[in-house]
Order: sequence, then structure tokens, then C-alpha cells
Amino acid sequence: MLTKNNFFLILGCFLVYLESLCKLTSLLLHEGQIYMLIRMSYILLFILLIIFNTNKISIKWILITCFIAILSLINIILTNNLSYVVPVYFNFFTVYLGGSFFLGTEKLNFDTYLTYLNILAKFLTFLLPAYIFLYLGKYISYYDVGYVTHLNCLFLWYGYFTKEKSNSNLIFVIINLLVCLVMGSRSVFVTTLIELLITMIIFSKNKKIKFYLLVTIILGVGYYIYANLLSILINIQQISNKLGVNSRNLSLFISDLSNKQTVYDSGRDDIYPIVWDYLKKTSGLPNGVGITRFLTNGFYYHAHNFVLESLLTFGLVIGILILIFFGINYFIATKRYLSINNGRDGLLILFMTSFLIRSTVGTYFVQDSMFIFVFVMIIIRYDSNRLERVL
Repeated sequence: MLTKNNFFLILGCFLVYLESLCKLTSLLLHEGQIYMLIRMSYILLFILLIIFNTNKISIKWILITCFIAILSLINIILTNNLSYVVPVYFNFFTVYLGGSFFLGTEKLNFDTYLTYLNILAKFLTFLLPAYIFLYLGKYISYYDVGYVTHLNCLFLWYGYFTKEKSNSNLIFVIINLLVCLVMGSRSVFVTTLIELLITMIIFSKNKKIKFYLLVTIILGVGYYIYANLLSILINIQQISNKLGVNSRNLSLFISDLSNKQTVYDSGRDDIYPIVWDYLKKTSGLPNGVGITRFLTNGFYYHAHNFVLESLLTFGLVIGILILIFFGINYFIATKRYLSINNGRDGLLILFMTSFLIRSTVGTYFVQDSMFIFVFVMIIIRYDSNRLERVL
């Protein structure tokens, strides 16, 4: 029976997959319309979450939201580049309001929530042909395909090690990995592989002989693939070409491996020196959001690196403290999960691992939904008593 609380959890699942789901309309809508559809859908989800919420609204959530709004308003008032700053905050708050309201809800059943995410991941695996069709028709990008497969892998892999070790979960993971390899983003594919290994080590409940045997097999297969990676990728590319699929991802992988002196980095070599030079010349004070667009005359939206972007946005001292803060909370969440084994920390580890790996070369933290969800789960759902029990 679909209760009000269950529907509330289902809405929370759509928060995670919303952008990927909206991309399915690319055949009917152009890029600008899809952007507005995504933003309006986030706002609609926020309203629905309020309607179907069965708990009291957290005072802590209201206070933190007001504090963030005040800081954002100060940044907007002080900036000379409103066209760079205002859109960033608009995107941030459309994601933050629904995400923070949902994840900050008291008595939220994270175990049930992760089960629903696992089910949705299986459903979207069946919809991958639609994403492939849109990609081949150039309606969506390689990153769009890679990101939905990345999300699917996370929740399917987590479900395999914590709920049910069914072969269907493994098959779905392999399908998503192959689609990501052939049609997705290189950074997202590598991130997915690393995260699968990390979550396998953390989430495995019974680390007995079978577990270590599985790790040994994976490492052995991994070494074989590493030693023969170029020829394997060439064979996969030949197969995909015969099927009429021209894979950008495979071409870049093969090009990088064939010519080790040249690595295609999507222009990151251009932005990194600019950011470093600016950081050396400044006094380490906060610059606010949008500074990277200002430094590159609007060409780059962000620094393509979480460390650099944090130092630019928040200044040297606050930026370093934020990085240390994230590192400490990752350690705490992992240690707490190993001792308490709860869904909240499991979800936090999934999101934090994904963001931290992807952000080393790509995603803009202010507009990344996983970063926003991680921020909410650390700040709003902070539990000092549970922290003391772990430490």
C-alpha cells in the first residue's frame, strides 16, 4: 500500500535522478527548455515534499537555510558580475531547498530510501536504450549517459552488498559499466570503478574467505585488463563501430594510451594555470562564486577542481578548513558505518565518494546535487552523541 510516507521517500528518489530523467525529454525540447524544466521540477518537488511531509519542519533547517540565503545575498550585493553570480545561486537553491528539506527530515528511514533507489536504478537500466538512442542522435551528451549509469551502479552495488546478493544486481552493474565505457565520460567511468572498489571494501558485512577471494579475483582481472588495456579497448571499439556506434570515450582512451606524451584533458590545462596565478597574487580573501568565469571572461564556469574552486570561492583559510572538514567527516562516516551499519552513513559515503572523485577533474560543487546532499547530511543531520560513540 502506498502510504504518505512511502510517497515522500519516492519523491526523494526523484531528487537524485531528476536531471537524468528530464534529459529523456531531449527529443521534444531544446537545451534551454530542458534547463527550465529541470529547475521548475526541483521547485515542484520541493512543494510536493512539503505537502507530503509527515514530520515537523526542522527549526535547524530553517536557520541554516536563512544563513545561507544571507551569505548568498551578500555575495550578490558585493559582486560586479551579477550575470555570473545570480544564475549560480538560482541553480543552487532550486536543488538545495528540496534536497535539504528531504534529507533534513527527522525520522527519515534511510534503509528504505536506499531500497527505493535500488529499485529505481534497475528501472532506469531498462531505460538505457532510450539514453543510447538520444546520445546517438546527438540530443544528449556523453556526460548525460555516463552520469545516469554512474548513479545506477552506486545504488545497485550498494544493494548487492547490504541487502540481497542477487545475480541480477551484478548483471545490471555490468550493463551500466559497459554503456558508460562506450558512450559515457572518461572521468565518470573511472570514478565509477574506483567507487565500486571502495564501497565493496566498506559495505561488505562478512569479510571472510569468500570476500578476500573476490578481492583477489578482482585485482587479478584488473591487472590483466591494465596490462592489455589498449588491445581490449581497440577490440571493443571495433565491435561498437560494426554496430554503428562511434564512441568518443573509447577514442580518447585509445588516443591517450597510444601516445603517452599527449593526454586530452578537455581544456583543463588552460584553466589551471590561470587559477594558480590568481591565487598567488591575491591575499587569500574570499572571492565568492562566479570568480572563475570572471577570470576566463566567461569561457569556463568553474576551475574543474574542488580544491582550487574552494580556495577561490572561500579564500585560503576557510577553503583549507572546508577541505579538512570534508576529510574528517568522510573518515567519521566510514568508521561509524563499520560500527553501527546504518543507511544514513551508507548514503553519505556513496555521495561523498562520488563527489570527491569527480570533483578532482570536473564537477562544480555549488551546482552539484551530490555535494549539496552531502552538505545537508553533515550539517543539518549532525549527531554529536553518535559522533562521541564512534570516536
